[in-house]
Amino acid sequence: MPSGMTYSRFDELLERDGAALLRLTFLLSREKAAARELAFQSLLRLAARKDDEAGDGRLFLFTSAFRLCEDWFARKLRKKPGEEALRQSGLPFEVTGSLTQLLSAPFSCRAAAALAASGMDAEAIRQIAGGKAAHLAGKLTPGELEAAAGVIFGEDELSLLSDRVYERFAERSVGVENAIHEVRIRFDRAAPYLALAVLLFFAFCIWFSLRFS
Repeated sequence: MPSGMTYSRFDELLERDGAALLRLTFLLSREKAAARELAFQSLLRLAARKDDEAGDGRLFLFTSAFRLCEDWFARKLRKKPGEEALRQSGLPFEVTGSLTQLLSAPFSCRAAAALAASGMDAEAIRQIAGGKAAHLAGKLTPGELEAAAGVIFGEDELSLLSDRVYERFAERSVGVENAIHEVRIRFDRAAPYLALAVLLFFAFCIWFSLRFS
């Protein structure tokens, strides 16, 4: 392994769960290029994981992917691509009517379908994507599960991802990059609450000045 890549199960998990990871990132992003990039960023976090960290590496990988997709989706309004656009985007699997319908489902439902189609049980889905997704997983139709299971990226995609991760570790301090990105994600999520706190503070100041002036 390159210097700085400390997680010994990286290759094992990529080989075993790489296709499921790409299924999740595609169904959540609904874009081929975004799915690749989000899977790559998730694998960077896995590769930088320490062997002695508590918790399961597989859950860590999929939880990282879910959070990154959530963050990517929340940055701006993301429109669902049309069926014809999907057909022309060079996807390595068939774009069926059932898949197009699944891609129109809410975010948590798409997460539930991706994880359930990859063999995750309700508890694993809850840990990765929350209680809502776990609840929805129990209500998925056979058609939705079949559509999700049909999202299959080939071995060539996994090889490209592996190569990119190894190249990144050879060039940069990935652990620092991951830490900075994590801080940014947390700040973005906290920003609305901080803005609300500021507004409440100003409202209190105005009330206080009027009340005691």
